[in-house]
Amino acid sequence: MGSIFEFMIKGEQTMKHLKPILILVFVWILAPRAAANDIGYVEKFCLMPDREEALKLLIPGTQDYYFYHALDAQLRGDKAEVQKLLGLWIKRYGRTSRVQEIQNREALLNYKANPNATLAHVRRELGLQYNHSRIVERQKPKHPTALDPKLINFEAFRARAFTSGDLSGVEDRGLELLDHAGLGATRLRHLLSRLKRPDLANLPQLIIKDLRNEHSRGFGSHGIHRNLTIAQMDELLQIDPKLIDNSNFINAYLTKLAPSADVDTRFDLAERGKHLNRHADHPVDKWRNLFAAVRSQLDGIEGKKPVLVDKDDRNQKQDQLAGTQASYEFKVEDRQVQLSFQNLKEVTVNYYPMDVELLFSRKPFMKEDTDHFTYLVPNTSDTVKLPVKKTAHTFAIPERFHSSNVMVEIVANGIRKS
Repeated sequence: MGSIFEFMIKGEQTMKHLKPILILVFVWILAPRAAANDIGYVEKFCLMPDREEALKLLIPGTQDYYFYHALDAQLRGDKAEVQKLLGLWIKRYGRTSRVQEIQNREALLNYKANPNATLAHVRRELGLQYNHSRIVERQKPKHPTALDPKLINFEAFRARAFTSGDLSGVEDRGLELLDHAGLGATRLRHLLSRLKRPDLANLPQLIIKDLRNEHSRGFGSHGIHRNLTIAQMDELLQIDPKLIDNSNFINAYLTKLAPSADVDTRFDLAERGKHLNRHADHPVDKWRNLFAAVRSQLDGIEGKKPVLVDKDDRNQKQDQLAGTQASYEFKVEDRQVQLSFQNLKEVTVNYYPMDVELLFSRKPFMKEDTDHFTYLVPNTSDTVKLPVKKTAHTFAIPERFHSSNVMVEIVANGIRKS
């Protein structure tokens, strides 16, 4: 059927003579299907005696409208009408595949009148190129046979990449090949913003150079700042000691000093001590003193004599003085006394039974006025030995006081608390 349609479209004159026979053939072919399938528009376009009537069935402005009207104009040989319809069609729908089909048909139909235009159309649509040169022996070539090294060397590519003001023309793998020391402020900032690993030569010097620029956003503005090694951060401090007061720098540095995630130094004092000892010889004075001060506090917790790290530090002097004096605090909870202490070997615990109703009748608004109990003799006094190298101890209130109101008083080293 398809070949019959094509034959009818291309040979309109022949179709006029064969029309009666073809109608009978189509009736014979389509008769069994007539009840189920309607005749498509392409059949109507081909078979209707008056093609103008078939074209009236199309909705103006649709793709089918332009296609079949252009096809009808081609069959009638009306080239002006074809070009007019193509212009309107392309303006509304663009150069669709059906537009190209009509254009290809038009180019082939015009071959006899303008063969050069037809061949140019075919070459353009098929992408044909005839630029191959014939090889003639012993003839000097007219075109270069080798690339000029000056056009493909590193300097040439870098020059083309540097046409912009930053390093957007350089891939990440090419960043390490650049002359980093010779980069301007903008390109240096772009370089640091793209670095992922701290393995670039002279990286601390480059960071300091960027930080000293008036447009720098400070330490921590680039991801590479947080990826530096401890050695590189120490080198930064040697170049610019003021970084020790930069909070972003301190936070980044402390993350490098943190112990393994498998160790919890909040509760494991031994591991905390090992961690502090690893930094006892830190090259930066301020950091070394801070680690030593924490180490001294840890020694105090363990019952050792605290050491004055910085003799000029007033806070450390006060901490050392406080660390050598006896002190304690306690609270009573769940019939137990929870005592925290330092520099004590034992305490005396006094128990004063109280008649709450009698006390209230005498002084109903008494809150913590317990000084007058010092003139009374305690019902019970116990001496509690404190553990060595500990700073906390818990002991139970005697069982005979569990069902009564009792005031607990602890006396140690001339200090009395209740």
